Amino acid sequence: METRVRVEVSVALLVFLAAVSGCQSGIDAEQRALDAEERYLSAEFENASCVESWGTSSPIVEAESSVVNRTDGGVYVEVRHPYFYGTNSTEEDGASEAVYRVTAENETRVSGDSVVPC
Repeated sequence: METRVRVEVSVALLVFLAAVSGCQSGIDAEQRALDAEERYLSAEFENASCVESWGTSSPIVEAESSVVNRTDGGVYVEVRHPYFYGTNSTEEDGASEAVYRVTAENETRVSGDSVVPC
């Protein structure tokens, strides 16, 4: 009986610490990072004067994400997000690559490539 109580207290303590520390599950952090990269791509293409058409999907590339580090400050997630765009002279399909720091409050792009051609 005493061992069961210790286990229950330990589990309750771990759940409490995860809740107050803002710890993100890996799956949640991965999806939030992918969503943030989609917003980033959308903003970049919307503001690119040479881009006539664009989107955040591709028949060639799939979205990918993986947790690469966990710290007290957040979860670091690598993402690869598909896109396409067209200018008056070219059409392109590809994928952006970036790293996001995901906390309970936000997603911050800490590194990544630029995909806008102009």
